[in-house]
Amino acid sequence: MFILRSWNRLSAGLCAVLTIFVLAVNPFVQQVISLDTRQVNVTDGAANLPIASQYIGSVPSTTLLNSSMQSAIYEGILALDNRSFVPTPICSTGNCTWPSYETLSICSTCQNVTHLLLSSTSQEAPEYQDYMLPNGFRLDQSPASMFDSWTFYNMSTAMKPLTFDNEGSVLSNIQLIYSTMPSRVEAFECILQVCVNAYTGGEVNGQFTETPQREPWTNTSNAWLPDNPCATGQEIAAQSNCNQQDWYFSVPGHKDDFIFDGLTVDRLMGFLGTSFTETYTGNYGVNPGFGAFQHPVLEQRFFDVLSGSTSPNGSFPSLLSYVAQSMSLAVRTTNGESYTGSAASTYTVYRVIWPWLIFHSHLLCSLLLCWRLLRWKHVMRDYSPGKIA
Repeated sequence: MFILRSWNRLSAGLCAVLTIFVLAVNPFVQQVISLDTRQVNVTDGAANLPIASQYIGSVPSTTLLNSSMQSAIYEGILALDNRSFVPTPICSTGNCTWPSYETLSICSTCQNVTHLLLSSTSQEAPEYQDYMLPNGFRLDQSPASMFDSWTFYNMSTAMKPLTFDNEGSVLSNIQLIYSTMPSRVEAFECILQVCVNAYTGGEVNGQFTETPQREPWTNTSNAWLPDNPCATGQEIAAQSNCNQQDWYFSVPGHKDDFIFDGLTVDRLMGFLGTSFTETYTGNYGVNPGFGAFQHPVLEQRFFDVLSGSTSPNGSFPSLLSYVAQSMSLAVRTTNGESYTGSAASTYTVYRVIWPWLIFHSHLLCSLLLCWRLLRWKHVMRDYSPGKIA
């Protein structure tokens, strides 16, 4: 009798513990449902992305470059770090994809040519240190002891190339020598050139990103030259019998040529020449110095970048990269071309995670079985032989 009573107490205790455990687990049964987001293509959705297979940026019947490209050059020069120059696509659903595509662009490439600098002093003024590149481009500098906080720079687009070939798709060869006193002296040769970039694009929840698929096709990286023999760069294009010739670029795997308008080439070369030709000596904001630049805002911008007082700190190549990106955006958005991708609509799928559901079911079945056994024991006890009613 004692053993039977002990077993009943033990059974009741186990059932009670199991009941408490089920009550503790029960609030988490909602985890048996999983929400998955899926996409389905929408056939009538809009997914258009600006690209350019040809570009015309000159103003008809004038000698002017169109205002969008002029603004793009200035915006690139004045851009701060983290500025993004990406096109704005039309995506009706907010979720679109554009497989591999190619577009006319502007690319920048820079070489640090500081190692080519030659320094010299004169007997008449030995305290003055001058710097010169092998092509004769020079920076005349004042002594550090007199102008410790001054910045000196000389910038030109009219000098003979040092490390780049001016033939092909080069729009401007920019050479720079600058010094931030007392001891930093650097020289760069940079080019801005027409190129073809390949991308894949995607927009997710209204956020567009563009991923390069390969290195740009340029005349320097891929021996890629215009078909037209007259359109071979600054020097030849300046000849009267070669003016205003379009540039035709053939890219492997692309059935049509990319075309850059010859009049636009002439206008761009001239505008870039005036934008990146400057001689400056001074401490901007303290002593205005002796600039020879027709755009004071750009003069201050070059000073700020080279002196390291603003972003991209002391990095002329980074500044040229922003200019190229801004110009590329103007090329892609001026003539109204677009590339059609696919638009997708999202929907939610409710999915049952079965292990959780089965686990909870097992607990409930075990609890039910436990109480049924316990009830059966009580019934058997009530009907035991010899029990007096």
